[in-house]
Amino acid sequence: MSCDILDVIRRKVPLLTLLIQIFIVNIFYIECIGSNDYKLGTLIYFPILCVFCLIWEIIYTLKIFARVYSHKTLRSRLIFGIFSAILCVCMFCTTSFYIESGKPFSCVFEYNHHVASILFYTNIALVLIFSVFEHYKWGL
Repeated sequence: MSCDILDVIRRKVPLLTLLIQIFIVNIFYIECIGSNDYKLGTLIYFPILCVFCLIWEIIYTLKIFARVYSHKTLRSRLIFGIFSAILCVCMFCTTSFYIESGKPFSCVFEYNHHVASILFYTNIALVLIFSVFEHYKWGL
């Protein structure tokens, strides 16, 4: 039973997009020189990565929900799946802001570790609450 809830929580963490983000940061953003190229690059690739994360999570979530929560209506699965995917994108954004000392965001604007920590841990709390609700209340 406890493994089931951990599986629900694991599905809320977008590992593929975080892996791509870490690769991009470690290859292109080793040090921020303050060039406009770094700013422009961040403003182009990060929204594209967020859209990719959202589409990937919606497809994955709806596939998993169709298998695990087949007793729910399609409308219910769609609404809950979209909320779950949005939560995954928020998790991706806050985790990207928190790890690697805020790179590449520190190249675009001033990075504040306290704000990043608050956002990151708040989002983790939301993921935990949402996952517990999904597993114990909605999924029954």
